Amino acid sequence: MTNGGKIVMEDQACLLCGSARVAVRQNSLGDVEEGLPGEYTIGQCAECELVFLARRPCGASLPECYGDSYHAVAARRYRGFSGVLYDLRYYFRYRQLQAWFPKGSLRILEIGCGDAKLLLAMEKALGDRAELLGLDYAVAAIALPANSKIKLIQGDIQTAPIEGKFDVILMFDVLEHLADPVGCLTRIRRGLKAGGLLIGQVPNWNSLWRRVFPRCWSGLQVPRHMSFFTPATLRKTLAKGGFDNVRLKPVFDPGDLSVSLCNWLVRRRRWPGKPRGLKIYIPLTLAAAPVVALQNMLGDSGAIFFVAKLPS
Repeated sequence: MTNGGKIVMEDQACLLCGSARVAVRQNSLGDVEEGLPGEYTIGQCAECELVFLARRPCGASLPECYGDSYHAVAARRYRGFSGVLYDLRYYFRYRQLQAWFPKGSLRILEIGCGDAKLLLAMEKALGDRAELLGLDYAVAAIALPANSKIKLIQGDIQTAPIEGKFDVILMFDVLEHLADPVGCLTRIRRGLKAGGLLIGQVPNWNSLWRRVFPRCWSGLQVPRHMSFFTPATLRKTLAKGGFDNVRLKPVFDPGDLSVSLCNWLVRRRRWPGKPRGLKIYIPLTLAAAPVVALQNMLGDSGAIFFVAKLPS
């Protein structure tokens, strides 16, 4: 912990262009998912239109915003049927990535690897074809099989001792957490080989469920989420970090609806417990699937998948 457990707040200029011309989009927001004290403000830059956390914890207070099991997910949350669904999630994520990976041997870094489930799925599928590295804040809590060759690095992308260059860098649900997204993207670009790929995903500020649940939307996650991207502002952020060749795709994400509903039940109906820990969370996610599939067919999604490629 830092600051003795106290969160110190500050007002923030635009994280993309630095402008202080900020219009308030939402204020007096609370932390629905983790229950941290404090009220937070989301603003929108009048210059570049990025939506971001304008009233937020200062840099030294950011570690206070994350629980001990946030970075490496506690194994007890994913047992039984929940564990099966969790493993399927990463199997299908690997299948999605497989179509983008170049031929031949690969050196892959996952930023924000969590409990390394995706890395393990890739190790099983790719074998000795890939050298796999994972970066996170709590790698000591990650339990890898004894025969795994995955290398884990503790720290953040700006300061961690990462050697060499990569064919692919992954960052799923990471960019929105960064206090300096452009600076981190610039370092990531330097860590890619010519023709290398940056692949990731962020919540979509344009999501239908953000409009239905304006204070309980799953993509808010205040104060842990710093930026709230639309397809347009995501392209601008990637471009400023040095990535011009970018492809965006909508994401099928039933959790966008189910977590938003659970957040609403906890905040408005005073259900006890944390939203993702409610017993109805998994059934709600399954029930949400056909609704979200229709949402995607109508051109809306709760998250944005992106692939950015450097020139060869």
